[in-house]
Amino acid sequence: MKAKNRVGIRITQDIDGSFLCDGLNVPAHERYKGVLLYSDLDGTLLDPDRTLSPDTLDAIGRFISLGGRFGVATGRMERSLQLNFPELKTNLPCVFYNGALVQWHPDGEILRKMTLKADPVPMLQAVLEHCPEIGIEVLSGGNAHILRWNAPLRAQLRREGLHAVSADWGDIPPDWYKVLLAGERPKLAEARALMEPWAEGRFDLLYSEETLLEVMQPAVSKGDAVLWVRNQYGAECRLTVAVGDNDNDADMIAVADIGIVMANGTGRAKESAAFVIPDNRQACIPLVLALLDRHLGFA
Repeated sequence: MKAKNRVGIRITQDIDGSFLCDGLNVPAHERYKGVLLYSDLDGTLLDPDRTLSPDTLDAIGRFISLGGRFGVATGRMERSLQLNFPELKTNLPCVFYNGALVQWHPDGEILRKMTLKADPVPMLQAVLEHCPEIGIEVLSGGNAHILRWNAPLRAQLRREGLHAVSADWGDIPPDWYKVLLAGERPKLAEARALMEPWAEGRFDLLYSEETLLEVMQPAVSKGDAVLWVRNQYGAECRLTVAVGDNDNDADMIAVADIGIVMANGTGRAKESAAFVIPDNRQACIPLVLALLDRHLGFA
């Protein structure tokens, strides 16, 4: 499969399938200097039990020690990473709410945020009235505000370790990062069809998991956030790498110089990727680094 290359580095494929990178003279102890690596969390960095394996943590530590910069790009809110994975090392601004927030972790310095501009209340009110099985969560002010509870929503909050509060419209602070709809996929599809006339030109509707549908500000995405971060590093950025599994990872994978998808990924994510690696029953970062080493001529 042809490797993506957007940074002026000539990558050639040898007859045995290995990759050689011309024009680079990087010491081994700085082999990843200038490489920005973003990983999705659920379905990618996390195993099926939604935990971080020792192999994953070791590989991230090795990548950072050899000059690389690692960050997470997730649909989760920022507190979820702090609460659930304090052992996770990052040295690259992390992307939360599927691109609506770019923030240093764990010190919390906000670099960029993009919240909903149009009023989503009429659209969501229609869902409350016509789709009684759908749970609705608004993420704003660092908290999860629940307009209606259901089992998939409770499961999402439980696995993220978040405390949520029941809310009416007037209880929710301004600057909504996103709205999360939870339910079984056929019911979510019905809710999506209902929302589409309101959403056109005002909101993006995106599946992030089998039971989750997200309402986002148009043009907000993980891919846009990764491009923004890359631009901040300028000439210091030699190469961008992204790995993910779901529809909300597709544009991030597409804009990366090396876009990688998990075997458990969706069709849309796979269409955006240059490479497929085994599913998340295996630690993904060692596999990503093995692929990166081939590109950089270290393997």
